[in-house]
Amino acid sequence: MAAPAVHYGEATRQPLYCLAFLFPLVGAYEFGAMLLRPRTFPERLLLAPSFIQEALAWFGAVGPLVPGLALLATLTAWHMMSRHNWQLRVWMVLLMFAERSALSVPLVV
Repeated sequence: MAAPAVHYGEATRQPLYCLAFLFPLVGAYEFGAMLLRPRTFPERLLLAPSFIQEALAWFGAVGPLVPGLALLATLTAWHMMSRHNWQLRVWMVLLMFAERSALSVPLVV
């Protein structure tokens, strides 16, 4: 049975497509953060991840990978609760990456 037609604008708002788009980015960020984590001056951390880690520590979730895993777990739970189809159109994810690349050019320039 064929999946119903989903427009690009609708698909990019669904948690499964957000998860497929963000998973490699979160992985790259966590890997880079692990390599660049300051050892000599541990107080020199990025503020946003530090604030998220402190907020999650209130719930007992402690660790350097917790913010990224919390994001991925939230998107997965959201998709499971919405009961959408697990079928992923790869071309839409590739189009999302192309859109991200095109829109980031002015930031780099």
